[in-house]
Amino acid sequence: MIKKTKLNKFLKIVFIMVVGITIFFQVIKPTSFYQQADLYFYTAFSRIKYMVIDNPINVVKNSVNDFVSLNSTYQENKKLRENMVEAQRLIDLLAESRRDNLELKQLLNLRETMTQNHEIVARVINRSAQSFNESVLIDVGENAGIQLHMAVITPQGLVGQISRVDEDSSVVKLLSSQTGLNQFALKVVVDESTTVEALLESYNPQTNSYSVRLLDSTVAVSIGSKVITSGLGKIIPSGISVGQITEISQSSASFSVILKVKPSVNFSDFNYVMVVSKDD
Repeated sequence: MIKKTKLNKFLKIVFIMVVGITIFFQVIKPTSFYQQADLYFYTAFSRIKYMVIDNPINVVKNSVNDFVSLNSTYQENKKLRENMVEAQRLIDLLAESRRDNLELKQLLNLRETMTQNHEIVARVINRSAQSFNESVLIDVGENAGIQLHMAVITPQGLVGQISRVDEDSSVVKLLSSQTGLNQFALKVVVDESTTVEALLESYNPQTNSYSVRLLDSTVAVSIGSKVITSGLGKIIPSGISVGQITEISQSSASFSVILKVKPSVNFSDFNYVMVVSKDD
């Protein structure tokens, strides 16, 4: 009974305090003091709420958005780079195809002018780095009528001759080869009616030039004169371009004239060739 009386007293006190506080705020609410206090409390609460809740949430939210945006940009850039690589690959393939078409067209045009010879157009199918200046493998062989020692040319001139023949492929020994003898019977064009016999003896890769021995030193030749195949052999036709004279010197040992000749072909840049020989 005593506990119940104390509880009733406590509840009365609380009720009186609540009523008193309510009346107090109702009385001072219209006053400027209350309004300033209310504004201050609201501002302080807003600042605490911003610092403790809103700002951390915004930081996390912005960080997540930035990460998503950055990842999206990275993926877009990656895809763009892949597309650019693929586009460049297609451009390179198109350029290579155009070069091949031009090379083939030039060979076919050349074929029309070589009516007295036997010609077979071939594609280079292998050229190893180890023997890049020595030989190439082409896609025609015995079944196409290829024989040993046939001349191999590009639209610019002589590049070599057949050194091995298989059924459907052949090896071309290039004039730039440093292995073994690589001699050809040549002639120097002096003028429209005069030529002089010569012999190709070697190729110098450092100077990109042939060493050619003039077989008749009594005939005067000049720098810039054209050098062509002589056609004295049984297989190689005459008139195939070999190069131009860039230097003339006298050999003190043999008292003969040695010519330095710049090749008319680029040994490192051809994909198609034509194998030619004299018609029987």
